[in-house]
Amino acid sequence: MPRRPPRPRAKLFIQLIAFLFVASSLVHMVVFTREFPAESAAVRAAARRNYVPDVRYLSFEPWNGGWNNRRMSLEIALLLAKLTNRTLVLPPRSRVALMAVDSDYEEFFNVTAMRQFVPVLQWSEFAPLVPIIAEHDGLQRRPVTCPYKRPSPVRFCETARPVRAVAKLNGWTTLKVVIVHPLDANLSAVQRKDLDQFGPNRVLVNDDMRDAASETIWHFPQNLFGHFYQLVYFTDPALRRSLFSKIRDATRIRSDIQAYADEVVKQLGGPNSFYSVHIRRRDFKQQYKSTFIEPRAMAANIKNQLGRVVYIASDEGNKEFWADLKAGLPDVSTFRFASSFESVFKNVPDTQKGVVEQLICAQAKVFIGTRFSTFSSYIVRLRGYDPAVLNKEVYFTDTKLEARHPIAEHAKPYSWVKNPLWSRAPWAREFPEAWEDLL
Repeated sequence: MPRRPPRPRAKLFIQLIAFLFVASSLVHMVVFTREFPAESAAVRAAARRNYVPDVRYLSFEPWNGGWNNRRMSLEIALLLAKLTNRTLVLPPRSRVALMAVDSDYEEFFNVTAMRQFVPVLQWSEFAPLVPIIAEHDGLQRRPVTCPYKRPSPVRFCETARPVRAVAKLNGWTTLKVVIVHPLDANLSAVQRKDLDQFGPNRVLVNDDMRDAASETIWHFPQNLFGHFYQLVYFTDPALRRSLFSKIRDATRIRSDIQAYADEVVKQLGGPNSFYSVHIRRRDFKQQYKSTFIEPRAMAANIKNQLGRVVYIASDEGNKEFWADLKAGLPDVSTFRFASSFESVFKNVPDTQKGVVEQLICAQAKVFIGTRFSTFSSYIVRLRGYDPAVLNKEVYFTDTKLEARHPIAEHAKPYSWVKNPLWSRAPWAREFPEAWEDLL
């Protein structure tokens, strides 16, 4: 019996589903291409003069989250650009979660320092080159098609205009993939066992990277997330040490931002003369309920590790909360907040105030953070980098300090795997492998 034609409603429904499927596959490239302006003839001519054949590029959209999530994206992109000998393209200004305005990486980091590590182009420098890259590479304009080459989180795509061909790599979070460097390394049995410990249950993507090596542009669409030091397994420990040291130097916070923090620390009595706590409340009430505890319980957890002067970075605006917390900390004489240093913070742009508070907390004698907060975890990394900080232990407000779960020496290397508290969310705190043994 011949099949009856679909009813009009059914046909419309099928067309709607097809449209949504195509639209969903295009959404990342819309984000990627929307910032390419209509260039003037002078700009196009300058771009043609500046075009260098055979240069390969790595572009990315930052992780769709807060500033510290976006910082992670930058660190991973820097490492991948270095390992693959590509020019890093910094993304255009965009809105950051929990901020009311747009920002870019140059507001926080020194691009000149990045260029000492890898070649770097601003988006405004890269955009005019794209049509010329396509012209010289002889690439064909075609719609987006993203077939999987193999069972892997990595996909290679031909893209719609204005980028005619690009390797678009999906799924690049440290929870999903792992890279061995060098890409053609022939691992020994010992190294294979070590790799299994470094990145258990992750997909090795060396073959995919080799397949995409000839592509002019690699683009990562909002998927670089996690700690850069958990992504690549190095067969040469000396190279790992050198590269991680250079990433530390390439991503130092701008000196003018550091100066604001140093002035507050000076007023607090100097480095290691005060204590600091980061208490994240608002969005964590629903996101991480275990960290959202009452002030008296929090005070019981942290009181034995605090001294008289405590600097607090927090989004909690309830005065009763602070009164109850202070009542549970009889040995603390003074709470100091950003508002306590109005003469300094009135000069700090809104986008930079959180980073200034991180730099302040990083210079305390002891720091206590909020579990699962990347704001807190970066403070721990900064303390790890700083040789003047003697106590590099990790403490959390929701845990009594007697049971603070330090990273034991026997858990290294790869303590993010061997510590069961963090193996499922290794992005949620920093680990000593990030700062130990650096140059």
